[in-house]
Amino acid sequence: MGALREKMERDLKIRGYSAKTVSTYLQCVRDFVIYHARSPDQLGPEEINQYQYHLTEERQVSWAYFNQAVCALKFFYRVTLGKDWIVKHIPYARRSQRLPVVLSQDEVLAIFKALDNVKHRAILMTLYATGLRLDELLHLTVQDIDSKRMLIHVRHSKGRRQRYVMLSPRLLVILREYYKAAFPKIGQYLFPSKHDDKPLSSTTVYLIVQRACRLAGVTKLVSPHSLRHTFATHLFEAGTNLRVIQVLLGHKYLSTTAIYTHVAKTTLSAATSPLDTLAPAPAPLPASATLAAPPAATATKPPSAGLAKSDAPSSHQPTVPVAPAATPAAKPPSAAPAKPSPAPSSHQPTVPVAPAATPAAKPPSAAPAKPSPAPSRSTPPAPRRAEKNAAKKSKPTSKKPARKGGASC
Repeated sequence: MGALREKMERDLKIRGYSAKTVSTYLQCVRDFVIYHARSPDQLGPEEINQYQYHLTEERQVSWAYFNQAVCALKFFYRVTLGKDWIVKHIPYARRSQRLPVVLSQDEVLAIFKALDNVKHRAILMTLYATGLRLDELLHLTVQDIDSKRMLIHVRHSKGRRQRYVMLSPRLLVILREYYKAAFPKIGQYLFPSKHDDKPLSSTTVYLIVQRACRLAGVTKLVSPHSLRHTFATHLFEAGTNLRVIQVLLGHKYLSTTAIYTHVAKTTLSAATSPLDTLAPAPAPLPASATLAAPPAATATKPPSAGLAKSDAPSSHQPTVPVAPAATPAAKPPSAAPAKPSPAPSSHQPTVPVAPAATPAAKPPSAAPAKPSPAPSRSTPPAPRRAEKNAAKKSKPTSKKPARKGGASC
């Protein structure tokens, strides 16, 4: 893609993109062409979708890299090739919000003390004291340090939006010590590389940060940008207005600066944990306490010959000692079962129960015959009832003579 690459590079520079953005976009389009091994003007939405799937599933790139590739392809098809209809079919990835890594003040101080190189210490202290991005720091010049107004002029800023940041008096002392030791030339970069006409590489600064964290015993995943996050968070915790922090950081939107409210200690410690409001507080465990295994399930025991569960004394009744009952002798089938003794009442005094005596064996006796029930008067036996009915039918009926005269008085 020789001719198309030159045309895309020219289009990016005409529109004022930075050199780093131009290099990134060209590399993204180059990787896209290498993956399909065809000219990019012959590739359409289907090939772009396959490449995006390759980035997410096979290479598993980060969200930032994926969206950089999307922006590069959109610019290439919309501006360089003039195919706007393809741009509509190139989706962005959903952004995952990750909270920044913030160092404590003790960790920052330990990192500074771990460095014995004046230049390295000046670089890290400038990042923390001003909140600059790494690329903004590397492009600072000697003229950008205004010691009379105690300001630093940031010219090479993101989006080419220049701004001023404050110059700390303690940082000014460190920069003057570094200036006396390194003697950077006027008009050149404040932190040049071995070649005075080029700034220090970003890889070198990353190595400086990793070495300082290792010597200071900091185990967090710290990068040069972490010092910028720490700068903003410490300002917010000190009571600085969020709008002022936005201006110092060079954010375009206030919502971008508001992320530091999620990691500020003052915001998170404003609420009290409900565990601390419990009254009384749980007693601390002794020093000899260990993590014991959960108790094993106990096997169910068979009911004993003594008191059954239902015969256990109630909590409202006094405990009565019960002696073991003697085993009764075998009784004949005709003997009536003995009535159980009533349970002691809750209002009666506690009386110890003596063991029952073993009853003597009785000779078998004939059971008395039960008398037959007498017939009921209202319901006579069937034979006698039939005889009475037959006698009534055979008896002649006689009529009584009517009385003469009037009614009886």
